[in-house]
Amino acid sequence: AGVKKYIFEAKALANSKDDSLNSSNPHFTYIIAAAPLLLSDLDKVVTEYQFESEISIDLLQDVQAVTLAVILLVLLFVGLLIFKLMFIHIREKTARLEVAYQEKLEIADTLQKSLISQTIPEIPGLKISFFYKSATSYAEVGGDFYDIFEITGNRWGIVVGDVTGKGINVAADTAK
Repeated sequence: AGVKKYIFEAKALANSKDDSLNSSNPHFTYIIAAAPLLLSDLDKVVTEYQFESEISIDLLQDVQAVTLAVILLVLLFVGLLIFKLMFIHIREKTARLEVAYQEKLEIADTLQKSLISQTIPEIPGLKISFFYKSATSYAEVGGDFYDIFEITGNRWGIVVGDVTGKGINVAADTAK
């Protein structure tokens, strides 16, 4: 009620025909007398708003911190999901590569066996045996080959060779 009355008196003073700003003017007298009370009330209101603003700022800072934490958690979960998907993709790709490697190893093993004679011909007056050991520890496949074959009558051919590093086509031609 004090503020409304003060505003009313201030408007009345502004609209009054009496230009005198002295103690004979009742509007002026009221404004002068009520000013300290009004300033005290305004100070209380400002202090209250300031306190509420500080609480609001603290609350906003808390909301900001929680929001940042949520964003970081979401990013973390997205990162973990991407990592998991990449891991699954790599595992599937590795499994396919292992199958392809085993298939190629079987092909190479078959080709290797075709390069090495599985039977030893009997040659009168000569005892022949063979032993093959791959130089690699991870596969029984190498590029070495040998063969013993009859040329004509009592003449025999012995061939020992290596096609390692020359490619599958050279190895296949050698097998012929």
